[in-house]
Amino acid sequence: MGNFPTDYNVPESQGGSYMKLQDKNKVRVLMPPVIGTEYWVETPDGDKPKRVLPDVEVPIGDVCTNKFGNLSISHWHGYAVFDYADSSVKILNITQKTIQQALYGLDKDEDWGDITKYDITITRNEDGKGYTITPVPPKPLTEEIQNIVDSTPVNLDALYVSEKSPYGGNPFVDEISDDTAKKVKDGSIDPEDIPF
Repeated sequence: MGNFPTDYNVPESQGGSYMKLQDKNKVRVLMPPVIGTEYWVETPDGDKPKRVLPDVEVPIGDVCTNKFGNLSISHWHGYAVFDYADSSVKILNITQKTIQQALYGLDKDEDWGDITKYDITITRNEDGKGYTITPVPPKPLTEEIQNIVDSTPVNLDALYVSEKSPYGGNPFVDEISDDTAKKVKDGSIDPEDIPF
């Protein structure tokens, strides 16, 4: 006899997690990314990332070093994506310049354009060094996928550090108004002044 009720089933994931790149990944970008700087700091609970807007000065003295002895600091993109592997909405943090450049290039390309209009396959190169980005011909999301996306609201701005969340918040529960989000992006409000 177990400890759980006999009619108990573990609920299926409805999103709300971070995506770790596998050898082959098919995703749909759901909204414009957030960009900035990601740096790692040492805490009593282990190293943790902090993400700030591109023009925010990083306190270099607080930045950890990586396994190669370099500072753990990178240009960063944060994406909300639909992950086809498990049919859920996830956060995809990208610090690899080749992936950033490829996604930016597709978005600016006159033939492909807006990266939210088609699926993208991210494949690890056979030598294990880097990834290849392949766009899939544009098509609308299925009704089933759209329902999953609509039932999983995401606030990418919560990934940035704030007074309430010194290591960034949960983008699936921390909400700010569209007006405040716009002010953060255009620089008329400091993310540190957001009350969460």
